[in-house]
Amino acid sequence: MNSLLPDAASAYLASHGVCHSAPSLRQYRYRGMGPAFIKVAGRVRYPIAELDAYIARVTSAPMRSTKDQRVPAIA
Repeated sequence: MNSLLPDAASAYLASHGVCHSAPSLRQYRYRGMGPAFIKVAGRVRYPIAELDAYIARVTSAPMRSTKDQRVPAIA
């Protein structure tokens, strides 16, 4: 299972348009929010599949304007 430490997870999220710093991820863990994580030898790690699922949950589909509903995917 590929997983990332919090700093790398923060960079991974940012590269996908979701800007959460490592301290923000720590707060989300404390509050029970944010992407799912695991602990390996006492260190927090974020599985890449869980980061991808989180990105999908917090981002919207493309829109033409804020008034529009979701734009159908281009086939």
